Amino acid sequence: MPGWRMMLEKIKAGAKASTPSQEPRGMIPAGRPGRTLRDRFYAGAAEKETPDGVNRPRRRTTARLLTRRFKGRRLFLKQTGRGPSSLAAGPDTGVTLPGGLPGLSAWGRLRALRERPGFRLRLFIILVLLVLFAGVAQAFVSSGLKAPGGGKVIVFVVPKGATTGWVADNLYERGVIKDPVVFRCYARYYHLDKKIKSGTYCLSSDLPVPAVLGLLTKGSQLARRFTIPEGFTLAEIALRLDEQGVVKKEDFLREVAAGSFDFPFLSSNLSGSLRLEGYLFPDTYKVLPDASAHAVAELMLHRFAEVAEEIDLSAGAGEQGLTLNESVTLASLIEREAKLSEERALIAGVLYNRLRRGMPLQVDATVEYALGEHRERILYRDLEVDSPYNTYRVTGLPPGPIAAPGRASLVAAIKPEKTDYLYYVAKPDGSHAFARTLEEHNANKRRYLKD
Repeated sequence: MPGWRMMLEKIKAGAKASTPSQEPRGMIPAGRPGRTLRDRFYAGAAEKETPDGVNRPRRRTTARLLTRRFKGRRLFLKQTGRGPSSLAAGPDTGVTLPGGLPGLSAWGRLRALRERPGFRLRLFIILVLLVLFAGVAQAFVSSGLKAPGGGKVIVFVVPKGATTGWVADNLYERGVIKDPVVFRCYARYYHLDKKIKSGTYCLSSDLPVPAVLGLLTKGSQLARRFTIPEGFTLAEIALRLDEQGVVKKEDFLREVAAGSFDFPFLSSNLSGSLRLEGYLFPDTYKVLPDASAHAVAELMLHRFAEVAEEIDLSAGAGEQGLTLNESVTLASLIEREAKLSEERALIAGVLYNRLRRGMPLQVDATVEYALGEHRERILYRDLEVDSPYNTYRVTGLPPGPIAAPGRASLVAAIKPEKTDYLYYVAKPDGSHAFARTLEEHNANKRRYLKD
């Protein structure tokens, strides 16, 4: 006979033989008042006399005994209101076991929990929610670790005693990282939050968070600075970069001619070695010491995009009846002609007047560009050069910009000053004398130009 059946037989036999006057040790009649189900359950267990003289059952020992005795036996739970559930040992024993038995093993409690109504549905919902939460968290972290992009390069100074939170917040404000929370969590998880060193760094928005932290934990890294003046041609920009040790001239010219750049203002009709002429914005830049020719060109294009958006170049060009490329071309002529900032809008007004009347622009800077070299003085024979850029022979704008215009010239190209002037001539001090008629213009030439 199995052990658990033998134990039940003993309990049943003891219950029949017991009388109110003579009770076997450890057996308590079911009808005695003041006895609970828990007391009846522990009635057959060995008791231990405590210092206060009261015999109490060995609950922990009994629980382990039941776990062994009823192993393999199916246990049924019934949930009754807010009270404890009951554990039935069998339909014919008449003995009920409290469901909240403190000594049951973890496996026994899990088996009991599995029998509750709706347990599997609740478990399935919990698992689905956990999977969804894990997926969302992973997508959030992955997105936060990626580089914002855009080719922005900054010089970032980490002061002594700066916390990881301070570094994360400032990098986020300056557009180097996407999310400061992900930055802090990543740094703490990989124990990099205490390794960030103070110093000056050159950081790019094209670097992901691990690369940024790699630079910040290696120590100070000085940036390489270079300046491109307004009115520089593409060839002059390449030469300046080579002279300042940024990139090789040949590498830069090769990249601007054949490199892939994704900017909306670069129209499909721009091709060849001069396709980026006028779009490499003149400014002071800071790059990493090992910056590539592509990175330098993209940085300058990104700066042009920022300025164009700030002044709303596309909409302004449309108001003047020009395309964006035509407005940049006109701005490049203004840049090369104007020496004084206050004359840019007026020169733009003169050029617009000549365009609308179908007159050749006759800008000397376009002849220099067609010749491919700078001339201190344009001779009459130079005006005969056969080139679409020669505005003495070609009516209208040249096919593209002839230099890199600055912000002031771009603004002047879309916001010209209203005037009735049609001519201007340069004075020795760099300013210009303007005229409404050809006779006035010839008089100004005799006055200010020396043969």
